[in-house]
Amino acid sequence: GSANFAADIYDMLLTSWGAENAAIWDLMTAVIMVKPDLCVFQPLHLKVITDEGFTSGQTVIVPNEEPNINVCLEPDVNLIKQTLIDVFSSSR
Repeated sequence: GSANFAADIYDMLLTSWGAENAAIWDLMTAVIMVKPDLCVFQPLHLKVITDEGFTSGQTVIVPNEEPNINVCLEPDVNLIKQTLIDVFSSSR
């Protein structure tokens, strides 16, 4: 299932690149995508700064605009950690 797939990807990355160089993507985001009940979401209007400069690529809240995304501001950290432990423990 998805746990095995995720574990296989991380095993491949760690084997190919080594633990020092492997890019580990945002696991918390992946867990919340699969189990959205692990977070309290808030509708906000966000934009990404695309202008050249040191803020390029940053995400900012645009006040007083119609929300364009639901943002996880209150994750259940303990349940997310336990989910990751369960997923990676059961995929062996």
